[in-house]
Amino acid sequence: MIGERIRELRGKETQVQWEVRFGVTRDTIRRYERGTNPPDADFIAILCEAYNINAHWLITGKGTKDLNSQQIAPEKQDGGATPMPSDKLGLGESVELLAKIYNSGNKVLIRAIAANLHAFSEAVDNKALAQRAIDMMDEMNKRVLALEKDLAILKEENEELKKREPENDQHQATG
Repeated sequence: MIGERIRELRGKETQVQWEVRFGVTRDTIRRYERGTNPPDADFIAILCEAYNINAHWLITGKGTKDLNSQQIAPEKQDGGATPMPSDKLGLGESVELLAKIYNSGNKVLIRAIAANLHAFSEAVDNKALAQRAIDMMDEMNKRVLALEKDLAILKEENEELKKREPENDQHQATG
């Protein structure tokens, strides 16, 4: 259970120390450790970074605890013992892992995965929106630069006209 692994990580530190260290209330830590509430993706990421551990191990208890090993799980569905680096997961492997977790019936993991997928989806959407905003700002910047060039040309033409104006006044006065 993920709560047991969280408790293991906390070790001799008190819940009060974790409250200060990670900005999570004691009640929340207690619920995580008892398994009544799953930790959110942010808290999992914070723990993994703070203790240099593998998120897969923290969530499932499988694979290696040490982040440096980059091992996901010692077993594959086909019975082979080939560990897979976490940064090389393809869509097929990811779907298989999600199906395995869903089929396990573990509601805590299923809710955690669903929350993470939702957060990742929002991040993708936000990145796309941000890129569109950046593209629009770049286009507006190009237009402003073009307008500034046009304005500079108009100013030069205006200055030339002002210089010619006294000549026109003299021709009108003599003519």
